[in-house]
Amino acid sequence: MSKAYQYSLLTLTADYAPQAYQLIDLLQEESDTFTLGAVRDGQQARPGDASLPDRTWLVMANDQQQERSIGIASIDQQEVGIAILKEFQGQGLGKRTVTAMIAWAKQTGLPWLWLDVQAQNEVAIHLYQQFSFEFTGEDSDFTLPNGKVRQLRRMRLELV
Repeated sequence: MSKAYQYSLLTLTADYAPQAYQLIDLLQEESDTFTLGAVRDGQQARPGDASLPDRTWLVMANDQQQERSIGIASIDQQEVGIAILKEFQGQGLGKRTVTAMIAWAKQTGLPWLWLDVQAQNEVAIHLYQQFSFEFTGEDSDFTLPNGKVRQLRRMRLELV
């Protein structure tokens, strides 16, 4: 029998940093998303404005006995980033999280958001298209330290 969870977003503060680091370690075991971002950032400038506000959230699951972090989401230099542990994917958490992120971005006055998505990640592409993110035509191939080649497709959402 699967557990019934309540989900919430929690702004990441120093108090939750150890939990966030443990979560990122787990997410790195499941996906090459963080490695890919680091490789990309080492080769390309990011298009967002570093002077604008940013925020990071933990996606939390509570089963009435314990609360644990199951995902992380951020807006940094207007870039949207989100990662959810595989066992919690497919439950609408991506949609709920992106909804909250866009609401925060609008409330904060960000003019637009952007992201890079792996070309083969059709689920994520569909999610972002539901929010009217559009491809910019800026596609890039990156070789990871393990030799795998990944294509990133850039998407953008105008907020004003």
